[in-house]
Amino acid sequence: MERNAVNQLPKFDGDDFPQWKIMMRTFIYTLDAKAWTIIQTGYKSPVVKSESSSGVQLKSVDLWTADEQALFTLYCTRCQGKKAHSVL
Repeated sequence: MERNAVNQLPKFDGDDFPQWKIMMRTFIYTLDAKAWTIIQTGYKSPVVKSESSSGVQLKSVDLWTADEQALFTLYCTRCQGKKAHSVL
């Protein structure tokens, strides 16, 4: 497996899966600790305080921040039909 800088996405070439797994975990965690938390615990949709009640409601997709969109995309990413947390 070719060594990459920490800021480059590790590419899996079919060899040495355990090393790639470590590099991928490190890469994701250094990008954003929230991203790693989502992989471990699952995704929670963005919410806002409800104006009509004391609770919360789902935030409209049109109002999501770039970070919220990126985290959702990460959560939806699958590796060979499995959720990311089952691979990493």
